[in-house]
Amino acid sequence: MNVRFTSRVLALDYSGRSGSKSRSKAARQIDGEENAKRKISVHDSSFRSSAGRHPFRRSDESDAGAARSGWARAFRFANHSTHGPEHDSSHGSEHGSGTGALNLFLGPDDLIVIQGLEMEEIVNKPYRIDPEGYISVPMLGRIKAGGMTVGDFETQLNQTASKYVRNPQLVASVTEFHSQPISVVGAVNLPGAQQLQGKKTLMQVISMVGGFRTDAGNRLSIARELQWGVIPLPNATNDPSGKYSVVDISISELLQGRHPRLNILIMPNDVITVHVAETVYVVGDVHKPGGFVLGEHKNMTVLQAVAMAEGIYGTSDSKHSRIIHHAADGSVRSETPVNVKMILSGKSEDLPLDGGDILFVPGSLSKKVGLKTAEAAIQTASGLAIWRF
Repeated sequence: MNVRFTSRVLALDYSGRSGSKSRSKAARQIDGEENAKRKISVHDSSFRSSAGRHPFRRSDESDAGAARSGWARAFRFANHSTHGPEHDSSHGSEHGSGTGALNLFLGPDDLIVIQGLEMEEIVNKPYRIDPEGYISVPMLGRIKAGGMTVGDFETQLNQTASKYVRNPQLVASVTEFHSQPISVVGAVNLPGAQQLQGKKTLMQVISMVGGFRTDAGNRLSIARELQWGVIPLPNATNDPSGKYSVVDISISELLQGRHPRLNILIMPNDVITVHVAETVYVVGDVHKPGGFVLGEHKNMTVLQAVAMAEGIYGTSDSKHSRIIHHAADGSVRSETPVNVKMILSGKSEDLPLDGGDILFVPGSLSKKVGLKTAEAAIQTASGLAIWRF
């Protein structure tokens, strides 16, 4: 800068004194040095501009802003990789749509940590969302967070912080989720309330509760508040109150993976009910008495039940077997005589057994006991081993 400034002064001073069109040798030499430096400066400017920096710019607040922006992008990338896609607001909200909300929302008791290069008074500290959906931040006051995605909250946070810091680049991450409860009940190993902690599919939630019990049936139900949208399955319906979307899902199809669409995203406050399988009992003179879970089957036949029980003893009085039926509430009981021997020989029609039915095959010494033996069969059926059909 000093060289160029000096050369201009000398040139003007020379031309002013003499009025001649020609210049002195000294002036021409200085101008030659100036032009050479200009070429070097232009080349240096192009090189530094390609690196994203002006050659004559000082390390002022503009550079600091660029550094903050780069740091914020790096932190968001690391945060996205660590916590998963639930913190990425780039997908847009589908709240209330048929496919459900892809972005989960902050809520009371969630714990947020704010990160940034400036404003040391507020960064690297946890903030818990209060019951009204706000957090209290030093200098900035109360800021709304409840009902917002992480991306929307960051936007609002930086708008508020811009009153105190030029071009703030604050980012937020959720370290604890407490506002996204779901309930999983029924035939699972760890029934009860769970926290989603971001996006979870149906299979991920089932894994969280330890999987299905051995007595789980072939059906589970999901009830979802309509504020989260209709469950995105063709057989989903609204309940009579008009407040919930409900659907039944086949467990066997879900586990086999033949229909990936069944593995839907679970939303806050969903209630998942895994129904206990219906069971058919076989007692008396059989090799393996016990209960046989119907699973995906609605019923089984007498022949199938005897096969599951590994056959009857040769001393059994199978011609006088009985099927004991119970009403759903257990208040009414009925009996159907059945000749198992004739069914095994193919000379009689095979009869169906529904869930809760008891097939009693008496022994040869039980012929005279009659009904009392049947009563004993009912009492012992509840303590038998359970086998899946």
